[in-house]
Amino acid sequence: MIYQTELKDVCVTIHGKTILENVSFGIKKGEFVTVLGPNGSGKTTMLKAVLGIIRPVSGEVRVCGFDAVTNSDEARKRVSYIPQGMDIDRFFPITAGDVISCGIISGFGIKKSNGAGIKQAVEEMGVSRLLKQPFGTLSGGEKQKIMLAAALARNPEAVFLDEPNLNLDPFAYEALLNAFMRINRERGISIVFVTHLMDKIPPACKRIIVMKNGRIVSDESAENTLARGKIGEFIYG
Repeated sequence: MIYQTELKDVCVTIHGKTILENVSFGIKKGEFVTVLGPNGSGKTTMLKAVLGIIRPVSGEVRVCGFDAVTNSDEARKRVSYIPQGMDIDRFFPITAGDVISCGIISGFGIKKSNGAGIKQAVEEMGVSRLLKQPFGTLSGGEKQKIMLAAALARNPEAVFLDEPNLNLDPFAYEALLNAFMRINRERGISIVFVTHLMDKIPPACKRIIVMKNGRIVSDESAENTLARGKIGEFIYG
């Protein structure tokens, strides 16, 4: 099977501590996948390995046909990453429009977005009224919308979302969730949604990868995973 993103027996060690151990899975083009697990299970480290931010001590990571370690620049051009948060001082002179036009994706630098991509992303996210506002003054939900617009303006093949629901009220989260599901449905962009909250799994997600203690302990359909008895104990116990 041909995967858009694939990890094979990936191990990551940081300061002598094993964070990921023999992690293997693949994401197909257009899939909407949730990676679920408690804090400290290795979810963010896994994302950083996919994006070439962290180099595995062993194993292979391929993104859109490119090795994420030896050809990381080409791999990164094809995906977008939205981190857990992007804190900028409210007085720092960067507007929401600047963030979108620069295509700032925290963690591995900047890739310029083209004008057509910016226009489409702004329209899709409905953020035209925010463009001239200082980014640091926006609410949590508004910041996430701007960051998603920045991600989309790069015309990615996949978007990786690290705990996008943190610090959002229920209404802001629902609006953001609808945006994720819409771009997956209408653009066919693969979505990898990382969360530690079992009750925040998007309805459009058809597959859940469960991580625990640096390993993948389950990779099944969302229906089968959530139907499992004592699922909370299995994941968090």
